[in-house]
Amino acid sequence: IPGPTFAARSGTPFLVRFVNDLPENDPVGIGEPITAIHRHGGFQAPEDDGYPLDTFCTGQSRDYFYPNVPEGGLPQNEHSTEWYHDHAIDITGPNVYRGLSGFFLHFNRLDTGNEKDPPPALGLPSGPYDIGLVLQDRQFDQNGFLVFDDFDHNGVLGDKFLVNGLIQPFLKVARRKYRFRVLNGSNARFYDLSLSNGQPFVAIATDDDLLEHPIVVQNFRIAPAERVEVIVDFS
Repeated sequence: IPGPTFAARSGTPFLVRFVNDLPENDPVGIGEPITAIHRHGGFQAPEDDGYPLDTFCTGQSRDYFYPNVPEGGLPQNEHSTEWYHDHAIDITGPNVYRGLSGFFLHFNRLDTGNEKDPPPALGLPSGPYDIGLVLQDRQFDQNGFLVFDDFDHNGVLGDKFLVNGLIQPFLKVARRKYRFRVLNGSNARFYDLSLSNGQPFVAIATDDDLLEHPIVVQNFRIAPAERVEVIVDFS
């Protein structure tokens, strides 16, 4: 958790085959072995959008075509950070809760994916310094299995907080700038994030797109499925 990250370049189309290998008789009892894949925020044809009823079962696969071009062909609509997730009717919540989601990143002539590229490239942190963070809250039973309340239609709130599937993970950083792509992958919880030492974030993108210019913020609130990208300087 999360699933594999896709890294696309603007103008280079992808044909992605998702294979359903979910077990048919899972004793955990959360979600179903039925799935549909939705690229959240992407610009794609209706037949490749992952409609809730466009499902496929265990042992089946589905091909999705992603053109990876800006919406309307306009440069200002170049995408940055998207994500893909299960979208099957009535079970999207529990299926995503079990981990059926991942990042889908876009690069272009400004956001090249290589901080050493000359202008007009923006020189944003790249490689090991460009890190996706999926925030999720979860509940576990006494045996360590996930707990999901299908009858709580206000959404499920967990008492444990995970980053990329781990509780309280630790990252040793270099004394330099990092780019963090923060995704709220929770079922219902909002987060308000700040740094414990009072240092600000430099926000560079929200949801699909880069901002017109960086914005310095002390904190930011992020709702389920939203993305916020920030630069943090550890120098």
